[in-house]
Amino acid sequence: MQRITIGRYGIVPDDIPRPADPTKQPAQDMYAGWVEGVRNDGSEWVLFIDKDGSPQVYWPTRAEDGGVEGDPVALPRYGNVDPPSAI
Repeated sequence: MQRITIGRYGIVPDDIPRPADPTKQPAQDMYAGWVEGVRNDGSEWVLFIDKDGSPQVYWPTRAEDGGVEGDPVALPRYGNVDPPSAI
């Protein structure tokens, strides 16, 4: 493991426009924070956290632009949930 970063999203002002497609909402509208890491081979992953500090969804692969790729893994603390298709 090369690096792990933990972050918290700030409050997003109401005048910031949002995408019309609800499955494409910015991460800060759906989660309170994140944990991201870089593996030894340089590949990256991200885990999004709710307002209580509990992990909610994990994407094992990040795109070069910081987006997510592939299928997310829902973390079932509160039962199985359908995570958004992409962020």
